Amino acid sequence: MVNMLKRIALFLCVFSLIAGWHVNSSAANGNGSNDDDYFYEKAYNEKLKADFIKKNGDIPLLKIDINGLKRTSRTVIDNELEIKEGEPVSRFDSYRFVNRLKRTGLFAKIRLDFAEEQQRAVIRVSLVEKRGFLVLPMVAGNKKNVSAGAMVIDMNFLGINKKLFVAGTYSNKYSTAMCGYIDPSVFNSDFQGGAFLTYRHSVEEILDYNGTRLSEFKSDVMRFSAFYGYRLNDILIFNIKAGYNLGMVDEKYSGSYNVPYDQQNIFYGLSLRYDRLSYYEHLFFGYDSSIEANRNNGLTTGDESYMSYEIKSSYSFRVFGRHRITLSGIGRWSGVPNVLKNSIGGKYGHFTVPGDVVITGKDASVSMFYEHQIASFKWGAITLLTFWEHGVYERLNGGPAWSYGPGAGANFYLNRIALPAMGLYFAHNVESKKIEISFSIGMMM
Repeated sequence: MVNMLKRIALFLCVFSLIAGWHVNSSAANGNGSNDDDYFYEKAYNEKLKADFIKKNGDIPLLKIDINGLKRTSRTVIDNELEIKEGEPVSRFDSYRFVNRLKRTGLFAKIRLDFAEEQQRAVIRVSLVEKRGFLVLPMVAGNKKNVSAGAMVIDMNFLGINKKLFVAGTYSNKYSTAMCGYIDPSVFNSDFQGGAFLTYRHSVEEILDYNGTRLSEFKSDVMRFSAFYGYRLNDILIFNIKAGYNLGMVDEKYSGSYNVPYDQQNIFYGLSLRYDRLSYYEHLFFGYDSSIEANRNNGLTTGDESYMSYEIKSSYSFRVFGRHRITLSGIGRWSGVPNVLKNSIGGKYGHFTVPGDVVITGKDASVSMFYEHQIASFKWGAITLLTFWEHGVYERLNGGPAWSYGPGAGANFYLNRIALPAMGLYFAHNVESKKIEISFSIGMMM
């Protein structure tokens, strides 16, 4: 079985690298872009406006024609325009408008054009909406465990770009439930907010990287969090957040070993994100960094108080066409008690860590990904990726554990459904000499 997994991972690595230099080869000889990506280029959108002004002058805006809206309210589009009727058309930032619309995740196609009527400018926007309301299966897993469930999600609640979802999963090790609400533009402003509630009932079998059993317990964990923030100049996002955590251990569980204590706390904190991403048909490029700090205060005698810090950073750049290299790093430091710790295996930065068996409050990793599109269909696109990650985390019994190695996988992007990419990943842990598998269908919890 292990040998078969190694052959699959090796095949994906080799095929990904070979296909990357042959698929979309025309892009290497062109302008660095192909197909529908061209319509999201900054140069294309700026030239579109410049050519119109050169021909007609910097005339005032008469109106904005929008075609293709079915469920989405026009206020969602107007909120991204940053120009009013009667103002000179030169004040319209065509590229920023297209990029902001693409960032919402609501539209499969965005096309922009200019026309002249009555010696005034008309901005024409043609859109193809994605399907926002879905009832879909959820499958996520690794070698240790596979969970399945369902999610009811509306990525365009009431047609005004609000996100609402309810989900649940079940496996032989745990069951989860989650609900949440996100408002990216409170009252059509640059303020944003949201709230989440999660519950997890599980049997946690905590192992060291070499398979040594460190702890086993049955627990119920509930978390509630809310945030409110502001986007400044479309680049910086400030958020304040607060919430409640509760972790209870079942003392009657027969398999208990090295059991942690019950814990509950309230927390509050701040986060800052720097977002300079440019969105294309399926991929995005640019900088995305964030830093977060939270204070957790125990509520009763025996409950621990502690600080938590997290920093993330990534930079994605185009090699040519639909070929992307991403450099990323993540670091977390927290004094969180064991019953509230999260597993890190099978997630970005820790694909080489066994899933669902390693929990920690302190970890860090750096990764490099090479991803390219190998096929495009009416329903979406398939990309292959290869990567190398190098990480370290604090063991449950103290001391560092290293996890690093190469990996490969595939992502599936959907054109008409407002969901993140689905993926399948293989990673070889050089330290443990094991193959780790991670996959997600729908969304991961």
